[in-house]
Amino acid sequence: MHSLDPEKGREPLLTQFREKFELEIMTCAAGMGTLDCTRFVFPDINVSFHGRLAQERCIFVKATFWGTISFLQQTFEKGADFNECIFQKDVSFRGAVFITDTTFESSQFRGTSDFIGAEFQASVTFAYAHFGGRAAFRTIFDEANFKGAMFGDDANFSSAKFGKTTSFTFASFRRVTFAETEFATIDFSNALFASNANFRKTKFSAVGNTPSAVFEFAVFSEPEKISFVHTDLRNVLFSNCDLSKVRFSDVIWRTRPYIRKRMLLEEVVSLDDPHCPESLKTSTGGRNYNLIAELYRQLEKVHDDQLDYNSGGDFHYGDIEMRRLAGRWFHRHFGIEAWYLRVSHP
Repeated sequence: MHSLDPEKGREPLLTQFREKFELEIMTCAAGMGTLDCTRFVFPDINVSFHGRLAQERCIFVKATFWGTISFLQQTFEKGADFNECIFQKDVSFRGAVFITDTTFESSQFRGTSDFIGAEFQASVTFAYAHFGGRAAFRTIFDEANFKGAMFGDDANFSSAKFGKTTSFTFASFRRVTFAETEFATIDFSNALFASNANFRKTKFSAVGNTPSAVFEFAVFSEPEKISFVHTDLRNVLFSNCDLSKVRFSDVIWRTRPYIRKRMLLEEVVSLDDPHCPESLKTSTGGRNYNLIAELYRQLEKVHDDQLDYNSGGDFHYGDIEMRRLAGRWFHRHFGIEAWYLRVSHP
């Protein structure tokens, strides 16, 4: 089962492999033992687990699949371990159900990866996984970790649902779509968006002043190809991002009490909130108003460039207000920014 023999995919070794592997599957399906395929080398043949039920945990740690592999509608009652696997060709988990914790940490998906219709009812980790081909995740997640994952081709999370905390920290995307994706709490800190990123009708939670999405230090290599369209951004943090060329269309921002001007969550998020970026705090424990002012200047520019002068004016107001608050007591009350705000918005 572990042999690297190039003749393994031919008779008579192929028949011996199939018989041995089928016995392992039947044992697991009957609840009589774990399916342990640690370091197995699957030959260049199509392998299918279509519709099977695994009552015991399935272990494929460091397994190599040289052929196309299908776990179509497979049910993993006790989860599965796919850590450090290598999928040389296409792999499908379409419609698969994972009842307990599952791991794909550091696995390599060199062909296309299909998780459409899959359901992870407990936590799953794809931390440091590498997707060389296209990846499709119209999937239901309970709790997911994609920290450090690399997507070398198109990644499509359209209509996926993330039920709890999700991490894409330090992940890198070539092209990615989150159209109509639902997030409870999502962390994109230090993520790299190398080209197109589509956040159309993305649903970020908007409850109180609690952050539902954090993009701190996220890098937009081609910011003009990043778009937020028909999206609620009231509870999203963009600290230390360059937003000056990002496209915002028909999005919902927070508004200031009474004057109803657009504003950012960075102004009101609790500095003690566990999701509050450290960069939003000064060395003395106060709020970093200069950092927020820089975000407002970027947003003013991008909206003015899009000829949305109404929004641009609101963000200009925010820039002036943050510069006022960043000063000392006298400057805050009698500086030029304070007089400007009094005169322009009595």
